[in-house]
Amino acid sequence: RGVQLSVLEGVDPAGRATISIVGAGESASCGGGELLSPHLFHVGMANYAAGRTCAHYAVKHAAVGSKIILLVDGAANSASAARLQGFRDTLRYYEGDGQSQRSRQLEVIAGDPADQEIYDLAAAQHADAALVIDFTGGSAEALQNAFHGSARGLQPQLVTFDQSAASLAAPDVRPEPR
Repeated sequence: RGVQLSVLEGVDPAGRATISIVGAGESASCGGGELLSPHLFHVGMANYAAGRTCAHYAVKHAAVGSKIILLVDGAANSASAARLQGFRDTLRYYEGDGQSQRSRQLEVIAGDPADQEIYDLAAAQHADAALVIDFTGGSAEALQNAFHGSARGLQPQLVTFDQSAASLAAPDVRPEPR
């Protein structure tokens, strides 16, 4: 209908792009971040689908019988609720009723992602976790400090929804395999 999409100035290192919509005089974003121009829409992933993606990752990277910590925001209408539901629904597909030999141990911890306490509590109580998924969108740095800090020396894999500029610019750092 006379509208053509094209990427302006390529994709930045964080995976974001500004898309020109020729014929509409507007732009859109893909991958998050702030745009300098007004935009019509944002291409992203729904929270439920993000939770499903995390479950696929968990099945692949957390051994059967291992512990997975799920951090959720205790606030009403939090995005983490839909992420958690997508995770549980998808994990149920892989594990059945949760009582089978294919099960992983899930621990859900609710708290305020702006408070370091949720991360410190999770690290103190669940030092044996194989995987920690922070559905809150809180600070990736706070999560990493709690679990990978030199004092504790814990090495679970960490998954975060932190969309801060610092987090998006950070290199992908993974702990050494155990």
